[in-house]
Amino acid sequence: MYFLCEQRPDLPILQWRTKYWEARYRVFHAELEEAQHLLEEAAQQINPDKYPYDRARIIGLQSQIYLMRGDFLESYKGYRQVSAFYSRINDTLMLANTCVNTGVIMQNLEDWNRALDFFEQADSCFNILGTPHFRQKNRLNLSNALYRLGEEERAVKILEELLDAPECCADTSFKINVLLSLFSYTHRQDQAEAAYQLAKAYGNKKLTAKSATGLAAGYLQAGREEQSLPLYRKALAYINENRDYEFILPVLQGMTNTFAALKNIDSAYYYLCHFEAARDSLSVANGLAEIRHMDSRAAIEHYEYRLSHLREKSLWQSRLMFLLFFTVACIAAFVCYIFWTRRHKERILKQLREAENKELCIRLEHETLYKEQLRREVDSRNRELAERVLAINTRNRMLNELKQQLDKERQTGNIPQAVTTRLKQYIMNQHVPDEEEGTFFHVHFEGIYPGFFSRLQEAHPDLSEHEMRFCAYVRMGMDNKMIARILFVQPDSIKKLRHRIRKKVSLPPDDSLENYLRTI
Repeated sequence: MYFLCEQRPDLPILQWRTKYWEARYRVFHAELEEAQHLLEEAAQQINPDKYPYDRARIIGLQSQIYLMRGDFLESYKGYRQVSAFYSRINDTLMLANTCVNTGVIMQNLEDWNRALDFFEQADSCFNILGTPHFRQKNRLNLSNALYRLGEEERAVKILEELLDAPECCADTSFKINVLLSLFSYTHRQDQAEAAYQLAKAYGNKKLTAKSATGLAAGYLQAGREEQSLPLYRKALAYINENRDYEFILPVLQGMTNTFAALKNIDSAYYYLCHFEAARDSLSVANGLAEIRHMDSRAAIEHYEYRLSHLREKSLWQSRLMFLLFFTVACIAAFVCYIFWTRRHKERILKQLREAENKELCIRLEHETLYKEQLRREVDSRNRELAERVLAINTRNRMLNELKQQLDKERQTGNIPQAVTTRLKQYIMNQHVPDEEEGTFFHVHFEGIYPGFFSRLQEAHPDLSEHEMRFCAYVRMGMDNKMIARILFVQPDSIKKLRHRIRKKVSLPPDDSLENYLRTI
């Protein structure tokens, strides 16, 4: 096509169409920046009044790029614009494809009611066109939306019909996805096995890993742990190799339960720790993603409201122009119309103010959710640090008691000197020195509350290291009982230490030590 452009420079239509098709090729290979640049150049060269269809195709491809980038608002605007154009010119096929893509946007934003509306509209268009291949692909989206809305029976019925359709049998990848969706709805083991065998034969690693995860879950539920373990390992190997963490949580949880069922406690604990860490990381990411989705949904609602308002405004402007032509003959009617128009404008302004207040409330909710996510993360890190410090101190205490017991046994002659020496050396190797434990706590605590120790030392230089450590425990939100467990002392000793610190920092009786340390 570039060769034709060079041969026919008098035909500018070849230039923008060539750039459009090259942009489609680059989108297929995920080269989004280059594709966007080509489409912008094509949009500048095209005459939208003379070639509106080409303009609509460029907008549609730009909307696809926005969708792939996660910019759902811009993608939605583009698809709504081109869907209105295709509806106006009765291009049912392009309208159906646009409805599918718009439904995918709503699906990503978890607005399942609107997603279902778009998928049903696309299904109606494909049915009118008599294109079963496109219709069957869309019915998978339709079933997912129905299942999310609680209509499990309809969703399962659609998927079972898809399995018998010739279009599904001819497309292995599509059939695997249908089987996986059906298994997630019904939990039938034969469907998971069929999906796994097809995925292996098809050679798609991701589909093989997903189907292996579902099949392993079925084996585990049936008490066949030896068969589920290699499947979970295969899925975990794919995740680690491709860094695709879409289904990391069910894999780690499944491996934990499998090893627990096999009485392999060490491996079960290992994967349980990984599961907890992955779940905590994904919960923060999911929380931020939910905030972005809420922003996008609110922006789309505001955009739809603006479109509705503009359509209504345009309608009334046309009516006003019509009435102006009859002003001379119908003065009374014109006066009544002006009065009615003013009331209508006041109602629109009221609706606009309500929409702005609603948007402000949504933003406040987003900020509250974000602060709550940060607080949960700090609490989680505090609990983790406290548990690790308690574990280190407990182990050191047990090792010291074991060392004392060895000395008693050696003195009584129950254990030879050489054995006692070797055991004490081993105990010393396992013992964590106080300096190392203190450094560990200081580094991790400073990671959560930077500069706390330096500010506390500057404000109260007469505090000892032990007292500063106690202040750090209080800053982490520990109560006296928890601190006593870590320090292996009685709660009364903690109360005395707290009283001594209050005197050193000159804290009034009405103020709490916790509130004071939060200001450091």
